[in-house]
Amino acid sequence: MMLSAADVQRKKLDEEMLAELEEWAMNIEEVREALIEWENLSSKKKNLVEYEARLKELRDLLNNFKGYHRMGREEGIEVGIELGIQKIAKKMVEKGKPISEVAELTGLAEEEIRSL
Repeated sequence: MMLSAADVQRKKLDEEMLAELEEWAMNIEEVREALIEWENLSSKKKNLVEYEARLKELRDLLNNFKGYHRMGREEGIEVGIELGIQKIAKKMVEKGKPISEVAELTGLAEEEIRSL
């Protein structure tokens, strides 16, 4: 809540959330200590620079993860399509279709069809 209460990049403060945190701080020692530490860290320029660098690093990692996920998904779709075509080709051969016709319809090589 503390991190989302103050958006440094947009220079916005969520007054309502800060008020709620301050109210909690009056009752919960750990929250009060965290709030004091957060205020200390926020007030030092060096800490802000380090925080922003770490935030950028985490965002970059997240973007890389999303990219790898998207690439893996696309690769999985391609493999799934290929396997589906092979299954169809195999069934067509089992039903008595000539291999040359199966190759023409599926785009697979005749040798590949024979090896199914």
